[in-house]
Amino acid sequence: MVYVRPQDPSDEYEVAYVSHLDVDLLIDRIYDSVYKNGAKAYDYFEGFEFTLDSLKSREIEDPRFSRDQVSVIQFTEEWRYDEKNMHFDKKVLKIHVAYGLKDEYGVTVANRPGFVIEMNN
Repeated sequence: MVYVRPQDPSDEYEVAYVSHLDVDLLIDRIYDSVYKNGAKAYDYFEGFEFTLDSLKSREIEDPRFSRDQVSVIQFTEEWRYDEKNMHFDKKVLKIHVAYGLKDEYGVTVANRPGFVIEMNN
């Protein structure tokens, strides 16, 4: 699991931890992979495929699912280690996008799963 935004904006370590990451660009590219490049997005819990219109309208009409609420990206990966050549390789199979649930102080107290993109490997 990769936190792409500080869970607590007043925590200096968390702010510094994500300061090197261009979060908006990363999230835009993930969304663009669906909207422009044909990647398929699936509901995290029920597994149905989102249509482009349904994913776009959810993002626009429900503030809980707007891009600026994405707080976590998680990866399903396949890891391989070649002992003989001492070579380690991993391949991303899925990208999971989750949205932060914040308390009255702006601290993320939980993350709401959003959608999953299966990679074309």
